[in-house]
Amino acid sequence: MPLYGPAIKPLGVPSGSYNWFNLINVLRKDLPLTVNDVLPTQRDKDIYELTGYYGSRNWKAKFVDTVAHELAKVQDDVYAYQFNWGGIGSGPSPFDFIYGAGHAAEISFFFGAEQGLFGYPFVPANEAGRKDLQDAMMRYLSRFARTGNPNALSSCPPWMEGSSHAMCLPKWKKWSNVPGAPKAIVFDADFNRAHITMMNEELTVEGVTADLEAAMTSMDCFLWKKLQCVSSSFQSHGRRSRARDS
Repeated sequence: MPLYGPAIKPLGVPSGSYNWFNLINVLRKDLPLTVNDVLPTQRDKDIYELTGYYGSRNWKAKFVDTVAHELAKVQDDVYAYQFNWGGIGSGPSPFDFIYGAGHAAEISFFFGAEQGLFGYPFVPANEAGRKDLQDAMMRYLSRFARTGNPNALSSCPPWMEGSSHAMCLPKWKKWSNVPGAPKAIVFDADFNRAHITMMNEELTVEGVTADLEAAMTSMDCFLWKKLQCVSSSFQSHGRRSRARDS
């Protein structure tokens, strides 16, 4: 989103002297700027946050859920994931607001890299949690590469369920087209440990569009008009999700 700053600025977003691209300067610290300098009002922050949120959900609807749904019609072994690490509670401020779980951020976790997205999010404070998540994601990926199944072949003793032991990671369940059934695994962590769960939510483009319109109309008229213009520019873009099949 920061890269689109110059294109969005003619719409009057944000309201101050800077544009979204200057959020990169905030992270680089090459200019004496803060998030409040670039997004000086709560309206500016709301537009940025809602645009990113619904852009991400639209991306997931188009390029994860729709694809996984169609794949599951013709084969059994379909696995999808949503990567959430990098936001509030895991990433450092202000990275957690500006980028969060940005596009391609999960690659550093699947391959055990020592540096995160653009070199910003890996800090001593979140080392324990992110390394725990890295270890889990590498195990899932290596098993999937070897066998087509991201889970351990041996069963986990009931008394070890939920532990971080290699054979006791949460089961990555296959995508199911049945409403309310497992869809994607969610990869996240706090500063201290990984948090891995299954979600049963399946997004559609129509549903995300309706939710976006509802969010926009709940705002005042000024903000609604800007949201309508800006958010529509990001409905083919997004972050946080991928689908994988065997």
